[in-house]
Amino acid sequence: MVLDPFWGAALGDRRRTRRLVSVAQRLAGRPGGTMTSVFDSPKSIKAAYRLWDCPAVTHDSVIAAHVAQVRQRCREPGQVLLIEDTSALEYHSRDACTGLGPIGEDFTQGFWLHTTLAVRCDDEASRGGSRCHDLSKLRVIGLFDQQAWARPQGVRKTPKRKCETLRRDRESQRWARSLQQVKAPADDNTCWIYVADRESDIYEVFDRCAQSNTRFVIRANQDRALHEEDRHIFEAVAASPCLGQRTIELRRPGLKTRQATLEARAITVTLRAPWRPDSTLVPRQVNIIEVREVNPPAGEEPLCWRLLTDLPIDTIEQMWRVVDIYRGRWLIEEFHKALKTGLGVEQSQLSTADKLMALTGVLSVVATMLIDLKLQARADPDRPLEPGQVDDDVLAVLEHKQGRPPDGWTAAAILIAIAKLGGYMARKRDGPPGWLTIWRGWQIILLLVEGYRLARDPPRCG
Repeated sequence: MVLDPFWGAALGDRRRTRRLVSVAQRLAGRPGGTMTSVFDSPKSIKAAYRLWDCPAVTHDSVIAAHVAQVRQRCREPGQVLLIEDTSALEYHSRDACTGLGPIGEDFTQGFWLHTTLAVRCDDEASRGGSRCHDLSKLRVIGLFDQQAWARPQGVRKTPKRKCETLRRDRESQRWARSLQQVKAPADDNTCWIYVADRESDIYEVFDRCAQSNTRFVIRANQDRALHEEDRHIFEAVAASPCLGQRTIELRRPGLKTRQATLEARAITVTLRAPWRPDSTLVPRQVNIIEVREVNPPAGEEPLCWRLLTDLPIDTIEQMWRVVDIYRGRWLIEEFHKALKTGLGVEQSQLSTADKLMALTGVLSVVATMLIDLKLQARADPDRPLEPGQVDDDVLAVLEHKQGRPPDGWTAAAILIAIAKLGGYMARKRDGPPGWLTIWRGWQIILLLVEGYRLARDPPRCG
């Protein structure tokens, strides 16, 4: 895994940047969070800790070059989903670690990570076709933006007066903040779509999307009042006629994937602008889509999504495309799982929150590459490997362990071979390998390749 995105990092020194690339490469090959589990010599461990001790090595500085590259790639023709979500990183029993803050009701120590993941979806639907989105065509570009912060100790849990709460610099301002920094190209060939869950249902987010030339698909959280009408959006969409049914594969964190039959309704409404003490907001026309599960399995909570969007819903195909765009939000849940479970970011023993945030920035870039590795094989499984795409020694070890595939090495074949080392059974009834088995296999193949090279070219003494 080549970590070119770290070249050009704003660290103020070329040698420091080389060290960052070297550390990131080791973290990609040997996850585990702690430097002693990543490096195998006291010299390398000391050099890694020296890197994190440098004041120039911050969360923002280590991801700056990667974010700049991602934003530039997002300007290329096509459709880009900007999927946004927040996650808490927990560090239990770390009283000696300075700078951490409360992250839960029990005041567990840690910090917050708010990520905007850039995902490209170039299929017929994204180019104005008549069919729904093919989620297998999604490809992760990388981090469009990421914010890390710790709440100060002793934060008041009781809210202040409403006026004071609305004026203060609230954490909720993080939603769509990146769209205030950069705008989508003003042409018909490139389309940015902001995608987020219920916590981002904030009226100012709609304005930020409009000002940055970005469309939006946001799951509604508030039953907003309608402009010049004595009713609310949930009542209005529920009263509209059913436009059709469709069966989808339902993914939910921590639950088994299952099939769900949905019926859909859609309506265009004008939202009443909320009051703000220091600004005047105007009514805004939006489309709202409600998809509700029909006859869910016994004991299962029925799915119900109410989606706010400014994308067209004139036809049933356009409406289902909006639903498919929101379904792509599961990728950011995969990102959080890769970061925590696969890369062990919460296992680190670094001594300050600033160092932990810098390490998290590095591992976040690695996590995006890990997820895209799986999506690449799904999007085009029969595509032959390009010359130099996979190290020859990796292929040699895999052929020795599992034999050469009858049709040669393709993107899907290489991932399945690696996933088998991580426990994937590859039976006919099995789905595609998950990122966790791929990652376990990747760690094993790296060790096997290292042994293969030592046996082929043993070190000479004297």
